[in-house]
Amino acid sequence: MSGIIGTSHSRSKVIGRSQDTAIAWLQFAGASAPTVADSFGFSSLTDVSTGHYRPNFEQTRPNNDYAAIASTQASASNTGKSIAVANPITTYFNIESYENDSSTDAYNCFCVVFGD
Repeated sequence: MSGIIGTSHSRSKVIGRSQDTAIAWLQFAGASAPTVADSFGFSSLTDVSTGHYRPNFEQTRPNNDYAAIASTQASASNTGKSIAVANPITTYFNIESYENDSSTDAYNCFCVVFGD
């Protein structure tokens, strides 16, 4: 290792965080009682209501100018499925899962966050 520590945007063997590194990620099954398979950077997952989840950051973000991306596993039986990220604030954001315009629990949900 070169010993470069925390140099943002460096492409060479950086130790620590840079803005091009995920600040958090999460994988969960959103059944009636959501189950987190694995995560990084989140302290908990709140089940708000059917198809609505709130991943809570471990550390308060300095602002809400981050990019949270979510996806769900699709199959032939769940056509018309969509998932969205909404209402980002410094401590959490919402994940909303729909099938044919109705709220539905996410089968397997994957989420990653980039930013400050």
